[in-house]
Amino acid sequence: MNCQSNLTALSLMLYIQLKKTSIDKSYDKYISEANEFLIKNLKIDSLRSLDKAIEIYPDQIDAYKTKADILLEIKDFEKAIDCLQNCVRINPQNDKYLFIIINAFINAEKYKESIVYTNMLIDLNPCNPKAYCLKGTSLYGLKDYDQSLKLLNKAIELKSDICLAYNLKGRIYIEKKLYADALKCLTKAIDLNPQNFQYYLDKYFCLKANKQVDEAIPFLDYAIEKFPTSAEAHYEKGLLLKESKKFDESITAFNKALELDSRLHNAYDMIGIIYFETNQFEKAIIAYKKALEIKEDVQYLCKKGRCYLKLNYPKSALVCFDIALNLDPKYAQTYKYKGDAFFLKNEFETALKYYTKSIELDPKSYETLKQRGNCYHRLRKFAEAISDFSMAIKLNPLCEESYYSRGVCRYLLDNYQLAINDFEKAKEINPQNPEYSKMINHCYLGAVLDALIFFL
Repeated sequence: MNCQSNLTALSLMLYIQLKKTSIDKSYDKYISEANEFLIKNLKIDSLRSLDKAIEIYPDQIDAYKTKADILLEIKDFEKAIDCLQNCVRINPQNDKYLFIIINAFINAEKYKESIVYTNMLIDLNPCNPKAYCLKGTSLYGLKDYDQSLKLLNKAIELKSDICLAYNLKGRIYIEKKLYADALKCLTKAIDLNPQNFQYYLDKYFCLKANKQVDEAIPFLDYAIEKFPTSAEAHYEKGLLLKESKKFDESITAFNKALELDSRLHNAYDMIGIIYFETNQFEKAIIAYKKALEIKEDVQYLCKKGRCYLKLNYPKSALVCFDIALNLDPKYAQTYKYKGDAFFLKNEFETALKYYTKSIELDPKSYETLKQRGNCYHRLRKFAEAISDFSMAIKLNPLCEESYYSRGVCRYLLDNYQLAINDFEKAKEINPQNPEYSKMINHCYLGAVLDALIFFL
């Protein structure tokens, strides 16, 4: 009987061992597959194999780490964070995984979450200067600049040549508009690590913010020359060229930035703005569609809608504005643009409703007041129109259109002298517009005719 029991136990042990060996072989097979796919740069296939390996051994840290590395490379920070959280769960004492997950949270702009892990890192080693730098970076992301500076100074106290701390201090001083202090810190960072292109870019930002553009440009050019794969540097070059009205070269720079980082939605935004400003509205729409594929953004939707308005497609524009309102019902400009769409359709009462809603949310928008004034004008409500134009002028005394439109309303009400005053003011702002002189002459003629009728 004992012999039979021993034999059963031995068989069971052998079965378990064989099954474990079989499982180990399957796990090794998937890991090997994943590595082969990586060598061929087939990242998606590699991720599938790693998922199968993780199914077999959900507590094997290497599979999670390899998967996280791939996801970080393709900038899928959310999924990378999930993998790294498993790494920390399996081995919470290994600061390597804490460093990686903190950087992933920072890249995903999840600064509050990153602070939780920086606190864990500091608890593990209170004398680690990089931990204080990372917590300072997270606080910088939350715009808590004073607390961030304290932590960065702590990092420098622990390690006087920690260039990241000097660089981040420089950025904070730029935000505080303390450009002299910023330049000292950024110069120190470059001295400590002249190979980091980001430091040159930040020095460029500092000089540009301080309106030292000529001094700034060499730092940007140096960053591009030494680090031509920097999407951010090419994007900044595009902005600089756009400001100089070199639109073709600017678009080339933005496209180069997009080649290097296809998720750079603000580059598509800039391309859209250039096409809008140069009346190439169809091309602008394509740029905003691409931006929206990357990020569903209220402003991109509104800009796309405005392009449709310029092409006289109010229905297409309204689709964009309705989606934008679903995303953010408190964004005043969307109501203004929706009013523009109904104005274009000659539905003035409906347009009036949306202009009024926009003004309720942003009462200091002279553009919306001016446009509501035009709406009242079309509805022949001249007193209300004059009131809106007057408020628009109060907010922007150099808005010639408001003077002109108010003048037209006063002319239609036979208030010729007040109308002349408005047209004179519009002419003073823009003497090149012949319409203002023409309207002044109409006013004088109207006044003369009124006088004749009175005496007759």
